[in-house]
Amino acid sequence: IFHTFEIDKSRDWYNRENEGVGHWFEKMESISPFCKSFEYNVFTKDTYDFIGSFINKYKTLIICDGGNKPREVALYSALLKSGDMIMAHDYGNEITDSDIDFNILTEHEPFCSRFVENKTLFKAFVKK
Repeated sequence: IFHTFEIDKSRDWYNRENEGVGHWFEKMESISPFCKSFEYNVFTKDTYDFIGSFINKYKTLIICDGGNKPREVALYSALLKSGDMIMAHDYGNEITDSDIDFNILTEHEPFCSRFVENKTLFKAFVKK
């Protein structure tokens, strides 16, 4: 299952300078019943519970790429099961180690340092 969440698809999906990826997600939705996009705020309780219901059922990878990545990492890392992963995008640009509350990630360990070394702008953590 691949789900993506945007607060405002009309703004974020098509108009991000050099990024508007909404057309790719729409294409994936049109060819697979397992791909779905939602126009939800990831910081509301309803969305948190909705996402949590999928985490309980499936092996999970969460990619944090919104406007408040440290908050996303802090919020959703707590929901993960052993072996699930959380990644922050734009690492080194929009988010750094100083932005992460590592006290929250005590049950997680860094995963695949090559993401950072190869300048993919991702930093990943796997739940122990």
